[in-house]
Amino acid sequence: MSIKTSSWAKTSKSRNVVLLVAGVILMSSYPLYFYPKSRKSEYEQIQAINRRGIDKEAIQPGGFKPWTDPFAAFRSK
Repeated sequence: MSIKTSSWAKTSKSRNVVLLVAGVILMSSYPLYFYPKSRKSEYEQIQAINRRGIDKEAIQPGGFKPWTDPFAAFRSK
């Protein structure tokens, strides 16, 4: 009488390691990427508080202009 093994047990160890590593990477990307994307207004408010009082002109290296949105003119039309 033979014992039936599941298909998961038959897979190679290297495949299981690859799947485990991929799962860990995907799970670690949630708090770094997806959580802020789903709570955009909260993060915009935090950024506004953190950037209050910072003079963009004073911290630009090499006399460069502060970044402006090059597509703002197209969006306003």
